[in-house]
Amino acid sequence: MTRIESKDILYTTVSQRGNIIGKLTLSGINSFSGIVHILQHSLKNVSGLITIQIRNRSQGWSENRSLILSTPSTHKSALQLSLCL
Repeated sequence: MTRIESKDILYTTVSQRGNIIGKLTLSGINSFSGIVHILQHSLKNVSGLITIQIRNRSQGWSENRSLILSTPSTHKSALQLSLCL
């Protein structure tokens, strides 16, 4: 992934099975893990394979990433993520 700086403006589109399930505009983020952290809180009831398209308006690049989300069990409060390369 290309570098992300905290001053960058990021447009993210999240899709699952070809359907867009969320769009977020982010700034103040400086890593992919920061994006994932925000998505964890925004997509609490989503599980399965998702695709995240990240467009960095400030630097002029775009990238797609796929993740597998699983919903938390009754004893856990956070989503579990697996990165698919």
